[in-house]
Amino acid sequence: LKASRQAQARQARELVRSAVQDTKRCLGEHTASFKIVFAQRIVVRSRHGRETFDLGSDSTLVGALLLRPDANARILFAGGGPEALSPMLVPAAAEYFGKVCASR
Repeated sequence: LKASRQAQARQARELVRSAVQDTKRCLGEHTASFKIVFAQRIVVRSRHGRETFDLGSDSTLVGALLLRPDANARILFAGGGPEALSPMLVPAAAEYFGKVCASR
């Protein structure tokens, strides 16, 4: 069981890494970063204040947090699992950052 969960985690990590790479192709290489976190709450602090995202679930979710200095943070969850992140992340990031990306 443990080996199966580790294999699923590796696969999920690679799918997320792929989604970030697709997003970097749209936004530019130095604008997107990738970090795996396990959290029940995310707090984003900036000079304008603080935003708290309560994830409220003990289940494993794959998502992305979009940040830019002049706007509220946006959080996305891929309800369909890790493979659903790339199709939703690229258009959401393009819209959030005001870019036009070619479709795949």
